[in-house]
Amino acid sequence: MMNWVWLNIPLGTAIFAAMVGIPLWLVIKRPDTGPGAAAANQMARARAAAAPPAAGSAASRAEPARRQFLRPTMTAAGSARASA
Repeated sequence: MMNWVWLNIPLGTAIFAAMVGIPLWLVIKRPDTGPGAAAANQMARARAAAAPPAAGSAASRAEPARRQFLRPTMTAAGSARASA
């Protein structure tokens, strides 16, 4: 029984290497460099820059905190913060 386990380890390694290696080899051999790919990348970047952050994303959760530091704070004339 133990021999079958040790025989399956190289077989599983070979299958995993093929599953990862073949698509990687295809992408490296023929990258998307044509004019269509460049235009699609440019459109995707423009669309992502124009869209507001999705609700629940890290960017939307950071937005209120970022606004807190951007807005001017008002302090009373006699408070300890006003003199600091």
